[in-house]
Amino acid sequence: MRIALFAILALWLSGCAQQPAKPLPALSTVWTMEAKIAFSSQQESGSAYARFDASPGLFSGELQGTFGIGKTRIDCNLSYCNVSNQKGNQRLWLTEGKLSLQPNLVLPVHQLPDWLVGKNLDSGVESGWTIEIQAWQEQNGLRLPQKLRLTHADGNNLKIFVTRWTPGQ
Repeated sequence: MRIALFAILALWLSGCAQQPAKPLPALSTVWTMEAKIAFSSQQESGSAYARFDASPGLFSGELQGTFGIGKTRIDCNLSYCNVSNQKGNQRLWLTEGKLSLQPNLVLPVHQLPDWLVGKNLDSGVESGWTIEIQAWQEQNGLRLPQKLRLTHADGNNLKIFVTRWTPGQ
């Protein structure tokens, strides 16, 4: 009994004696991310390759299906998003930084860059979004999300698997 108690105490103390993980530097406010994404809703599902670029006040992305089919480009500032695809160009105005995708589906575009780098994950609740980081990766001394899941209260899901992060200068 005494040996078991000593062993438990030794294990507990050795856990306390480990070196703390050194803090990782913060990602700059300018970055590029490449990813594979999958989306699903009650009506449809699909996947695409994506590239997102962020800088203060600006967010852009390019989505394309397999073999470059179905390419869509989106460029957003604090007031609107320009969307370009094979159907043409469209300017979508933001309401308080939010983009209405469907009657009950609003995407807070101004918060998306933070979510993609793993910050302010609880800020989507008011718009019906839950953001979960399922895996992290370390690149160039930075701790960044590798797998994210964005789930909307109405059943829409977006899974993002990051293949490359490029911090800006």
